[in-house]
Amino acid sequence: MDVTLFLLPKMDWFNSEKYKLSNCSRRYFDFENAELRLSKNSFDKYEEINKKLIGLVGDIDVRKINDETIIHLKKRLNEPTIISGEKRARSPARRNHFLVVLKNVLNFLKEVEGMQNIHSLSKIKKFKEEKKPVEVLTDEEIKVLLNSIGENCITKLRLKTLIICLLSTASRITAMLSLNKEDIDWEGGIVSVRGKGGKINQLIFDELSREYLKKYLAMRKDNCPALFATTNGTRLQVNCAERAIRNQGKRAGIKNRVYCHIFRKTSSSKMFFSGVPLPVISRYLSHSDLATTQRYYLRGANFEEVKQYHRTLDYSSLVNRK
Repeated sequence: MDVTLFLLPKMDWFNSEKYKLSNCSRRYFDFENAELRLSKNSFDKYEEINKKLIGLVGDIDVRKINDETIIHLKKRLNEPTIISGEKRARSPARRNHFLVVLKNVLNFLKEVEGMQNIHSLSKIKKFKEEKKPVEVLTDEEIKVLLNSIGENCITKLRLKTLIICLLSTASRITAMLSLNKEDIDWEGGIVSVRGKGGKINQLIFDELSREYLKKYLAMRKDNCPALFATTNGTRLQVNCAERAIRNQGKRAGIKNRVYCHIFRKTSSSKMFFSGVPLPVISRYLSHSDLATTQRYYLRGANFEEVKQYHRTLDYSSLVNRK
């Protein structure tokens, strides 16, 4: 008797398990984690979305994903859901996160694992997002914010120093808080840090930021290696920094929402409107795509600036006056 006949059902079951969306996505996340191509925040967010994605479409065989599957998924994404305790619709950006995760998993299966019969990625179209104006702070708002923070205690000086460093480097808050004291080049101010997607980015700490870092570190009494630490001697966490900056913005009476990432947008926009070329700003932000820099990090021009630059349109020398 051919004993392999008894093995066929087991092998079919194994193969079907391999192609389940849950198992495919797990292999994808293991790959991303090993390659360090996602930051911890992005990794956690993608994993959370992936669980909800499976809840919407089921733990299906990825080879069976087709146009009907995508239509069904989009219909489900359009339905109201519970967000922060309230039942409301997902934003287009939030809905697109689900599609991005699915496309990433399918692309991994196709390009890395060489899996055949994978649904065409080009057929998975994103929801149209309304283009929002880029939020930035004016020089006057920056002045008001910084001058509203005293320097007489360690927590206030830490907050002021952190904001000044974020303005100088345009760093993401996660990268800034990952730095240690020994990472700082006190002479040149150039610091290498692992950023989003595992890329090594270079930050520039100007003289003002280094001046305040020295002042802040001199006031500290702990042995924590972190560049920014709590009064208990542990590394400052992102949520604590975000809360402190948000509350300080309110105390300073700034109408615009003040948050960590707005300093990154503010500095890049200030560069651009000072005449710095777009590719330089993109490199400053460690972007690989100029379109990302332009869309998400540069504010639009106002009419006063249009009038100012309109003066450069001088055609008088080309006209033969009669």
